[in-house]
This record gives sequence, structure tokens and C-alpha cells, in this order.
Amino acid sequence: MSYLYLYYGYLLLCINVNIYNYYFLVISNSILCYF
Repeated sequence: MSYLYLYYGYLLLCINVNIYNYYFLVISNSILCYF
């Protein structure tokens, strides 16, 4: 049971990191477009 919680926690962490990286790329691209 604890392994299942670890797996879901790891999966959520990976999803959150991917979303953060996506927004960072969008923000950096929009900043580059202003210059």
C-alpha cells in the first residue's frame, strides 16, 4: 500500500515539474518576443 502512495506521489511530482517547466518556457519565450 505504501508503494502505491509513493508511486502516485512521484507521478504527481513529475506532472507538477512538467507544468512548471512549460510555464517557464512560455514566459521566457514571451519575454524574448518583447525585445
